[in-house]
Amino acid sequence: MVDLCWEEQRIVLEYDSYLWHSSARAVDSDSTRNEGLRDQGWMVRSITAGMLANDAMRRHLVSQVMQRFGRALPNDERFDRLQHDLVQTLLRN
Repeated sequence: MVDLCWEEQRIVLEYDSYLWHSSARAVDSDSTRNEGLRDQGWMVRSITAGMLANDAMRRHLVSQVMQRFGRALPNDERFDRLQHDLVQTLLRN
């Protein structure tokens, strides 16, 4: 089971929470699954709260995912602000 998946584009996003990944067993389990998916041609990106909170890192990740859809990341400050605000709201909850 994965967190987010776009099957047609073969993209998986995994949210690696600090709480869940506090044990070696959890890290090993996720790493084993992710490597198996990569071996099968999937783009697997592991994401942490710190990465999402960092605007430059998040923008890079979104750009990579959008490229798999054949789309470019909008060069639009409004888009960036909305994305930033959404992530901040999600991370607070």
